[in-house]
Amino acid sequence: MSPIVRQRTYAIPFDDVWNAAVALVDGGMPRWSLEDSSDQAGFITGTSTTFALHHEDDIYVEIGLDTDAQTTVSLRILSRKKNRELSRNRRAITRFLKRLDQAVGAGPSTILTSPHAAAADS
Repeated sequence: MSPIVRQRTYAIPFDDVWNAAVALVDGGMPRWSLEDSSDQAGFITGTSTTFALHHEDDIYVEIGLDTDAQTTVSLRILSRKKNRELSRNRRAITRFLKRLDQAVGAGPSTILTSPHAAAADS
């Protein structure tokens, strides 16, 4: 089963987006935990654990700069269990991006891609 991938581009400095994303993965999202991160390589990895059954999913966040020097965020969550419902991961990604928007003070003038237009189900 392929992961769901969502992308967002911000007209916000890399460091601001990076710090907010790390904070969200490192406990800012319920039942998410940070495993590793590198601002030089532009990746954050972590896990999310479901409330009821304690299933773990893998979280991958990539943050970098596009050709116009705008900050890009790519987020995917991959379920460790086969045949898992993907709608839960879609909701988690949407919640993460909304919280990231709030944390960096993003609005219509600083979010350069629509959360729905940039969505790609791989």
